[in-house]
Amino acid sequence: MFAVNGYFSQTEAKIRHFHFAHRSSLSSCFCVYIYKIRNTSCRVYSLVVSNQRRSLKFVSPRIRIAATAQCGEVKRIFLSTGELSGDLQGSILIRALKREALSQNIAVKFYGLGGYLMKQEGLELLQDTSKVSSIGLIEALPYLWDSWNMIHKAIERVIDDPPDIVILIDYVGPNIQLATKLRRIFPGLPIVYYIAPQEWVWGYANQKVPFLLRYVATISEICDKVYSIFPAEHAYYQRHQVVSEYIGHPLFSSDWKIWNETDQRKARESLQLPLDGVVIALVPASREQEIRYILPVMAQAAKYIQDQLGDENIVFIVPCSRDDFRVKIQQQLANNGVSRFRIYDKTHSSIVIAAANLCIMKSGTVNLEAVAMQVPQVVLYRLSNWSAWLGRNILGLRIPFIASPNCVEMRQVVPELVQENATAENVSRAALDLLRTKHEQQRMLTDYERIVKVLHCSEGTSRAAKSMFELMQTD
Repeated sequence: MFAVNGYFSQTEAKIRHFHFAHRSSLSSCFCVYIYKIRNTSCRVYSLVVSNQRRSLKFVSPRIRIAATAQCGEVKRIFLSTGELSGDLQGSILIRALKREALSQNIAVKFYGLGGYLMKQEGLELLQDTSKVSSIGLIEALPYLWDSWNMIHKAIERVIDDPPDIVILIDYVGPNIQLATKLRRIFPGLPIVYYIAPQEWVWGYANQKVPFLLRYVATISEICDKVYSIFPAEHAYYQRHQVVSEYIGHPLFSSDWKIWNETDQRKARESLQLPLDGVVIALVPASREQEIRYILPVMAQAAKYIQDQLGDENIVFIVPCSRDDFRVKIQQQLANNGVSRFRIYDKTHSSIVIAAANLCIMKSGTVNLEAVAMQVPQVVLYRLSNWSAWLGRNILGLRIPFIASPNCVEMRQVVPELVQENATAENVSRAALDLLRTKHEQQRMLTDYERIVKVLHCSEGTSRAAKSMFELMQTD
């Protein structure tokens, strides 16, 4: 005897086939096949089979529900992110989710869009997003079709294999597109933003830019909750009536520290670098466009620094985020006359950063890795001139800060050079000033300690994971 109960709104349900198998042992299970059920507004359907009650959530075509009396139900978690930084944050979160699932004796399945770090943690990787990630307005055009096709295939998979929760990690354009469509298909599906898009930085400056207001309004509509990693971000979303929980930054949680404890000596030994001497890390890119616009400036700046310090006293080290970047990095450095450099393939950037006396890096999560490793840094960023002009003159954007350490308390902690100011001369001058001025290094490291205190939340990732499981289990 069975019954399917729920509140239907313009919904047709036809149970085409029902199969029930029961054995009296602990491994007894049941399987129910339901076809052609269209859900338009209802979140939860209840399934009663032979006096056993289970939740049948987010009913969609061709759902197969399987449960065992011994292990309980399987929670299906869909994650979506782009770039190396999102992949890193996603991998840290997956570890916390697995730990929470183990504590609750719940089986979990992870699938979605991400990178190799998340795959190593058990994600069924539908597509590696690193090669379709882009920056800027003009630069994004060649990737629009690939991005749309990727999102379309992800939606098809989610419809065929519905999750219990969708977790978005940064990656603003594709993730908002994905979540908007999923919200229409599955009105009651929990959708959360873990590390929200950094567009809040523009909004924090109280700019009345229409598309920024649309972003925060859309996030409010499609997301049940935002997990904020900066205090200013948390305040911004609360001001716009978005449900936000401050969890601190994952790089300052116990999850990442346990995984990534190192110091300069250990890092240099690992990378086979001399224990003395000056080592400068160049961290140019996780995207193709950054190789094009940022790497040449870094290579020229490295040559200026080498000329000032002498090529026998300095070595430049570069983490290579993608295999196809290696040749381009090598050519840029060699063509600009940089004589001593090493490129490290498939080596996590934090090891390279920890080995350095100074980092010259693009804007991104890697800036906070340098903070965690207590390494002074100079930050730069460039787009195409067309994208910069459109952003300033058509969209009216005036970003207060680009470097994440400066976004923590909305004040300058590290030097940042943007667009026309991001020249080789300016970058090399800022780097040499830091190398030669001990009190400036100490000032920056003291500010780092303040940042760590603000962003440190040892159990922040664990709290986020626990909250996500609560959302999954709410009827």
